[in-house]
Amino acid sequence: MKETRLEIYPAKNERFSIQTNGALYINGVSHNPEVGVSIEEKKPQSKTLYRYEIILPLFFNDSKEIPGTLMDLTLDELEEEFGGVSLEQSRIIGFWRDDDGLRYKEQNTRIFCDVPLDTDSRTFFRAYKKELETRFKQKNIWMVAYLIDVV
Repeated sequence: MKETRLEIYPAKNERFSIQTNGALYINGVSHNPEVGVSIEEKKPQSKTLYRYEIILPLFFNDSKEIPGTLMDLTLDELEEEFGGVSLEQSRIIGFWRDDDGLRYKEQNTRIFCDVPLDTDSRTFFRAYKKELETRFKQKNIWMVAYLIDVV
């Protein structure tokens, strides 16, 4: 019997099933081993994503410490939206001047989120930036996006 090979690349946490020649395969596992169809669940060797990095302050502009609940809320929202988020716990010291020349020294942290290449993520992050500026009472939240190649 000729073997037919089919490679499947399911989305994260997505179940798939195939029915062929009377056999049922769920997530690549045969439910009738007598049928000569080999299915493997394989991941591509590399994948290109956008990495969004967000620099968030640890203190409000009046020098009061930002409650951890605000950071937790932000992390929870990004995990819910994209399935994962990372927080770098080291402090990032930043200096900048506003339009009036007033100098700021800030203590920040960095979170990052890797997301699929689609226009919906960019739209989401543009709106989310404004939400974070309000939440953390900031004139500007520094946010960048760049391509990464996951191997």
